[in-house]
Amino acid sequence: MDHKPLGLKAMSRRRKMILQKGLEKITNSWIMLMVASVMGLTCQPASAVKPTPPVKVSLEFQSQPVPGSESPVEFKITPMAGLGNIVIEMTASGVASMGTFALVQPGSLRRGDIFSQRIPVRVGDSGPGTISVTISATDEYGLSFKQTETLYIIVDVGGVGTGKQGFSFLDRQRLEELKVRGLITPEFYNQKLRRLLGGGATETNEPSKEQRLRDSDRPNGGKP
Repeated sequence: MDHKPLGLKAMSRRRKMILQKGLEKITNSWIMLMVASVMGLTCQPASAVKPTPPVKVSLEFQSQPVPGSESPVEFKITPMAGLGNIVIEMTASGVASMGTFALVQPGSLRRGDIFSQRIPVRVGDSGPGTISVTISATDEYGLSFKQTETLYIIVDVGGVGTGKQGFSFLDRQRLEELKVRGLITPEFYNQKLRRLLGGGATETNEPSKEQRLRDSDRPNGGKP
């Protein structure tokens, strides 16, 4: 026989009901969350998944470029599957300019083929620039795609620097190299570093900005 007072029994029953309702709310919320998560994963539109082009494209200088001179740049195309309707385009900007050449269009390539060509590229005396190769083609299923490889260039007091990870990375890399080689003052290093960390990386889409960079990127305003 339960000898608990009636008031305590009522309180115990009330606590049990509160706990039970709380557990139900938590369980329902968890179920709704799981359903929403599954729906979000399974209902993604097909356009959200971008297939990887079945081709590898490389772009490299064949020798260390020298400011004010011409150096060969080679692009190489390695298809991972059969390709058709291949169209190759080459562009240069800023401090880089292409010499006279005839761009070869292979038309189609089989898996395992390697197509390459060397292009004469002249690098100017100072400033940033880019060289890009773009491959447009159709894969073995008839689907069209485009793949671009870009080589970034900066010419400064230390010579010619190149990279493929964009100007932000190349700017910082060049700055550290110039510091180690003792080609810039600590004041210039700190000033340029603050500008880079503030988002002031080199660009090539503003000619007037390029002209300003010719002097600002050299210690003492470019004076010997």
